[in-house]
Amino acid sequence: MYKKALNYKGKPLEELKLQEIKNIKMKSKAVL
Repeated sequence: MYKKALNYKGKPLEELKLQEIKNIKMKSKAVL
């Protein structure tokens, strides 16, 4: 678990933003 947390925090911000955008797109698709 500790390693996973480190990996998550070590991810580049852009990668996290891309993931967030993907999640938002998936949610909007589910709504439609």
